[in-house]
Amino acid sequence: MRKFPEIVSDVQPRLDRLPWSGWHTKVVFALGFGWLLDSLEANIIGSVLGILLTIWHFTPLQGSLTVSVWLVGIMIGAVVFGYLSDRFGRKQVFLLTLLWYGSFTVACAFSNNIWVFIFLRFMAAVGIGGEYAAISSAVVEFIPKRVRGKTDAFDHVIMASWSTMLSVAGDDCAAIFPSGNSVAGGLLDCRNPRIICTLHPEASPESPRWLIERRRIEEAQAIVAAAERR
Repeated sequence: MRKFPEIVSDVQPRLDRLPWSGWHTKVVFALGFGWLLDSLEANIIGSVLGILLTIWHFTPLQGSLTVSVWLVGIMIGAVVFGYLSDRFGRKQVFLLTLLWYGSFTVACAFSNNIWVFIFLRFMAAVGIGGEYAAISSAVVEFIPKRVRGKTDAFDHVIMASWSTMLSVAGDDCAAIFPSGNSVAGGLLDCRNPRIICTLHPEASPESPRWLIERRRIEEAQAIVAAAERR
């Protein structure tokens, strides 16, 4: 078995010693905003399913599948993309899953029957599951140990509370605009703000801890140094 020399670096203790700054806020907001919209997308099906029923007249089984494939897709995506995030990095997989699930969500808005909608929603859920894995790993690895649990809990509270309020808003829109237009509008909701926020290079840097494990020491030190300057 090939043996690698021991990694000597002060990056991880420097990360843990950092006081909370705007750098942490920017990273957590970018990642947490992704979680928020993921949760909104999971809940929005309740707002549009009744409209789709009037359009496509699908069976109760097909309606159940529309909800169930979402959970199955998330489980599959978390396993597959979780492995890939360990191998290729948190940032790369995060951006890949963002593009993946965003593309399939947009495609859902243009489905012409329930089976196409079920398939596209399943594929979008695979991306969501992968994004959960990448975001969870990144939050744990960026945040100092002394506030790691609080930060993770705060992100989940924001995700749950805002998604609930936005889902209620989605129900109101569905009542006001009871047509296929409201379905397409709901599924296309928040794509552009999210992409602008999460694709900003400073908002979603690669995890320094993952870079250290891959022996990319200089890149990890540069990211930590940028955080220390803030």
